[in-house]
Amino acid sequence: MKNLIFVALLLVLSLTVSCTSDPKDRLENLLERVENNGNSFNEEEWESVFNELDCIENEIDKKNYSKEELREIGRLKGRLLGCITRTALGDMQEQLTGLSAILTGGLVGFLEAFDVDVNKYELSDEELENIEMRLKDEILKIRMELKLGLEEASKYVEDIAE
Repeated sequence: MKNLIFVALLLVLSLTVSCTSDPKDRLENLLERVENNGNSFNEEEWESVFNELDCIENEIDKKNYSKEELREIGRLKGRLLGCITRTALGDMQEQLTGLSAILTGGLVGFLEAFDVDVNKYELSDEELENIEMRLKDEILKIRMELKLGLEEASKYVEDIAE
């Protein structure tokens, strides 16, 4: 799941899945599959999801749907993208500890590349852990801002719908 965004971008470029049956029905089935099992998907399963979604979107573009049908399709796609985002945010939470350690090590390595003697700062393990915790806090703030942004967008859509 670490590479979910990379996989998504990669899959947008490929159209290898054959497209059959009604796209709206396939979108409903895909949504159900992601809602029920998305939390346990591996990268290959996410690749399949994105391939299928890309194929469905191409088929939808070829059909003439009524406004009501297009709204329903939009609603289904919104739910699907919401499920994908929620799963990605959950994975992000799990990876924060490792990410903050990597970032701390990356910062030290970056400074060393410019011949900065990081040893002269004599950072203790406690200080390095403090840096990691601060990085983790910043990443959590970004996650919360994203969540608030999604909630705000949801309220905006609800207001428009009324």
